[in-house]
Amino acid sequence: MDDFTMKVLEVIKRRGPSSCKEIAQDIGVSAQKVAAKMRYIVKLGLVEKKDGKYELSKAGESAIKQ
Repeated sequence: MDDFTMKVLEVIKRRGPSSCKEIAQDIGVSAQKVAAKMRYIVKLGLVEKKDGKYELSKAGESAIKQ
């Protein structure tokens, strides 16, 4: 897993359900960059989108622990 994906997962773990804008502000990148990465992370099954916010899936929680 690349560093950017790990940063995104760590932000979601710390903040709880978060929007792309919130994640981007924490990491210091554009919301567009986060949104593009989120499509990939969702396909991997590491996060789930609910009510416009992203939250860790069980697989995402496991990935952070490794």
